[in-house]
Amino acid sequence: MFAKSSQEDYMQLCSFDVLGLEDRAEGDQGNVYQEFKEQLTKRSDGRYETSLPWNANHPELPTNYHIPKRRFQSLYNRLDKQPELLETYHGIIENQVKKGVVEKAP
Repeated sequence: MFAKSSQEDYMQLCSFDVLGLEDRAEGDQGNVYQEFKEQLTKRSDGRYETSLPWNANHPELPTNYHIPKRRFQSLYNRLDKQPELLETYHGIIENQVKKGVVEKAP
């Protein structure tokens, strides 16, 4: 079927380290467990609560700020051509702010 070198190449290709995974005997679960224990709290109703475990070495996620800003600008440009509709939108937003449905973001 396979020549020995091809079969070895196939096994190497399918190995964990090629995929970016490591299968270590010692593992790093001790740190995760210790952090879990430190963050574990008991609530007044008897239930336990802890935060989600996060990978401390992950790269920061990119922001998508420019996408909603561009969408808002496009909407505003359309509404600016129709002042009565812009006033209606403004009234709805102000009403939602008063009711606490929405709030101003920093």
